[in-house]
Amino acid sequence: MPKNPGKRFEEDFSKSLNCFFLRLKDAAGWGTSANIRFTSSNICDFIIYAGGGTIFLAELKSTDKASKAYTDREHVQLNNLLKEKNPYVYKCHIINFRKFHKTYILSAECVFRCLQTRSSVPSDYCADHGLLIPQKIKKVRFKYFIENVLKEIDNAGF
Repeated sequence: MPKNPGKRFEEDFSKSLNCFFLRLKDAAGWGTSANIRFTSSNICDFIIYAGGGTIFLAELKSTDKASKAYTDREHVQLNNLLKEKNPYVYKCHIINFRKFHKTYILSAECVFRCLQTRSSVPSDYCADHGLLIPQKIKKVRFKYFIENVLKEIDNAGF
């Protein structure tokens, strides 16, 4: 079991998916923990196809705070994600607020707009501009009920 809460979230999320998905591997790095260099950067964490007409490029984020702060590296990744212009591709961030046991899906464009005026995305903003992903705790790990949310987005014609 991963010790990093973000990796645990990614693992729980992937185990919750009952559709096609591809987990993109994180790039290998070298150096000390304070000066790690990465060989490349993925556009997102997951490519998901839930059976509709849309492919989802999903970047997963997890925080124990009331707001998810974005680093310079995460801003670059978001900008790279926004370069994808195919109308059948929904670019999104899935943000897990561990403090509240709430997880939201937001379009990458929505995250970008929020970060134009602040350095973080607050949970209140996610509640107002995103979709809540139902979840259930199973002892200490979570099960996410994501498929209906993906179908809702797909049916809305994103």
